[in-house]
Amino acid sequence: MKQIVDLMFKKAKEKHAIIVVCEGWDPRTVEAAHNLVKKKICKLVLLGNPDEITKICSEHTWSLGDTKIIDHKKPDSTTEKMKKEFAQKLYELRKSKGMTMEEAAKLVDDENYFGCMYAYSGYADGVAGSTICSTGALMSPVMRILRTKDALVSETAMIYFKKVNRVIFMTDVSLNPNPTAEDLAVMGVNAAEVAKLFDFEPKTAFMSFSTYGSGGADKPEVKIMKDAMLLARKKAPQFVFDGEMQGDAAVNPKSAARKCPDSPIKGEANVLVFPNLTTANLVCHLLGQLSECDMVGTVLKGLEKPVSILGRSATPKMIEEHIACCAMQVK
Repeated sequence: MKQIVDLMFKKAKEKHAIIVVCEGWDPRTVEAAHNLVKKKICKLVLLGNPDEITKICSEHTWSLGDTKIIDHKKPDSTTEKMKKEFAQKLYELRKSKGMTMEEAAKLVDDENYFGCMYAYSGYADGVAGSTICSTGALMSPVMRILRTKDALVSETAMIYFKKVNRVIFMTDVSLNPNPTAEDLAVMGVNAAEVAKLFDFEPKTAFMSFSTYGSGGADKPEVKIMKDAMLLARKKAPQFVFDGEMQGDAAVNPKSAARKCPDSPIKGEANVLVFPNLTTANLVCHLLGQLSECDMVGTVLKGLEKPVSILGRSATPKMIEEHIACCAMQVK
């Protein structure tokens, strides 16, 4: 895991990125910001009350250096000018979907909308949030403002398993409840690209209760994963995709030798595509609670600018790493 974190920090440092953090007053976020500034990983903009954030720093002898703190709730001339700009841009962006100017003006009072519009308007290179609010509260403005036109947005989680010293990339753990075969194919390609970003050679398995038709090749739940895998191969022939397959066939060479000896993955999958959000989310959270593994970070694909979902249960260390992960993706 240290190698991955070091890689994130190294790549982030090279980007000289500015990341806006939507809930900058969270003490965990303030601690993470202190560490990021100290290591010169990226520049930060914290949304929140400056007095509150300064008080948190003084209680712990933390320093935020030249970090900008914006009180998006304070009705001063600078903030009001920004809100007016953001509201106009949000209205122009969403008026075809029925948004009114009044609604846009109200929405930019929210830290997540303000943060996304701050990045959209070119003041920051990326967005991080959701240490206090739900994932949905952050992703609603992200999807409305920063989504690449007509793109499927998917999330890939990076899990480090200490016992076997192995990193697995899992998708989609947060966003797409019931993906189609086309969606699953895009998710698989996205996840493979994330693995490549972290200098892994992706070996992507499309997961099922069946391996090569053993659970019934004509069953819809099996067929969709097989179809998705074939579509992924067409979309990104430079990567290795296989499936459908069970968990042991995907990650255990001995099981793969028995169940799918001709598989190009040979039980060494490092990217797993799950059939739906229920499965992916449950697996990811249960692993975090019951096994010796660490969530290294998550990456969203299909956006104009990188966004990091920090998570309500995140530690300061995790927040620090997630923000660095966001910064390293800046183009």
